[in-house]
Amino acid sequence: MHIHRPNRRDPRRRIVGSPAESPSNLGPTRSHRERGQTTAEYALVLLAAGTIAMMVVAWANGTGAIGELFDSILSRITSLAA
Repeated sequence: MHIHRPNRRDPRRRIVGSPAESPSNLGPTRSHRERGQTTAEYALVLLAAGTIAMMVVAWANGTGAIGELFDSILSRITSLAA
């Protein structure tokens, strides 16, 4: 008994109009240029977020706000435990 196994060049291999081949199942198609643009946008957002975070940390270290915050938190915790 011979079992037909279609190869890549066999036109019977693909069923025309099958749901697996419909464009809606292939997902969004993007050109190479659009994918590069998305990568650049993510890089700019990360750069901006990092810059803002460094500015906040520098400000907090310069004013002593972080130390005061931790001191107030610890004093409240110890006052609640006592």
